[in-house]
Amino acid sequence: MRLLVATDVRYVQTPDGRVWTQSGFSAQFWEKYLDAFSSVRVIARMENREALDDKFYRVDTAAIGFTAVPNYRGPVQYVQVRKRIMQIIRNSVQSADCVLAWVPSRLGTDLVAVSWEANLPYGLEVLGDPHEAFAPGAIRHPLRPVLRYLAARDLRRQCARAAVVNYVTFDRLQRRYPARSREQTFAVSDVKLGPESFVSRPRENTTNVGRVGAASRPNGSVSDECFSLVFVGTLEQMYKAPDVLLRAVKVLVDRGCAVKLSVVGEGRHRTELEQYSVSLGIDRYVTFLGQLPAGEAVRDQFDKADLMVMPSLTEGLPKALLEAMARAVPCVATNVGGIPELLETEYLVPPGDSHALAEKILEVTRDPSRLILMSKRNLAKAQEYRAELLQNRRMDFYRSLRMLPILGLEQGGKN
Repeated sequence: MRLLVATDVRYVQTPDGRVWTQSGFSAQFWEKYLDAFSSVRVIARMENREALDDKFYRVDTAAIGFTAVPNYRGPVQYVQVRKRIMQIIRNSVQSADCVLAWVPSRLGTDLVAVSWEANLPYGLEVLGDPHEAFAPGAIRHPLRPVLRYLAARDLRRQCARAAVVNYVTFDRLQRRYPARSREQTFAVSDVKLGPESFVSRPRENTTNVGRVGAASRPNGSVSDECFSLVFVGTLEQMYKAPDVLLRAVKVLVDRGCAVKLSVVGEGRHRTELEQYSVSLGIDRYVTFLGQLPAGEAVRDQFDKADLMVMPSLTEGLPKALLEAMARAVPCVATNVGGIPELLETEYLVPPGDSHALAEKILEVTRDPSRLILMSKRNLAKAQEYRAELLQNRRMDFYRSLRMLPILGLEQGGKN
């Protein structure tokens, strides 16, 4: 049985037709659908490149195929190519047995629209909350309030009409965007934590905790003994709020805290954020590492860090946070999306509040015993998201997806 998925994840294609990525949406990620389907075809934007370096790895296989749509950026370019995109999706639906849209996403919404016009049942994976994604400060667009209203309205309609819905949270997204049938509603994270994701035991010492005073060496370089923070997230949009974290680091440095920050991620706002760190006078304490290959390279950054910070304005159930917890890293984050399902309230702060974030970081860094407890608690919580533990629930969702062709026959649609 052939599954068709639409996602806003962007890939790279070489002239030989092969598809590549640096992100976590690798072949291993898509293989989870092959537990129930003979093949999966992904509709995604493709950037064409002649040659790639060794940081890229191949995604397409005999059972994992890709259909490219124009590599648009932003709403203006999207409008220019939408007619072509819709035709590509219509053609793709004709050769699929089951349709699954990732939402909220532009291509996921287009796939749902094609399903509506063809009277086809469809499945959804709800990965985030557009009401938060378009919150003030999350994106810079003059129509942000209108986009926020329309995106949240569209997601409510999509969930209400879907034949089967999987949410990445246990209840946060379900309350705001309810499905039409509880019997066809599932709550399974899209995070896949294999054995390699976990450390064997929590941290037992915190050597850099409580280092308050001069945060740099006499020559101006930052000491290795500084308390190490790590941020992992896209810099393509500002909803991950790296600017809020930079301002929090500024507060910490001004208060004499020996702190350094590693930023893992790439996107169009990187240069702007680098310049912002200079204007804040904290560029000595911040290292922009760019996009790292998913897996060992990112885990290595977690293992080096004393604290993982997620200042996001919106989230579903964040993969990076769970990956850090699986490495037994103490974490501080904002009270958005599914994050409260992962971290206790005492380690959460309001989104967009750099001073509250700085105070929370300072609060936990001054208490070695607390950091050790955070490490133990995070590792134990991450164990609940082991791939093998989620497999049964995920298979229930897949079995419901496999029923969609039968539903299509009952509704007079295509098989």
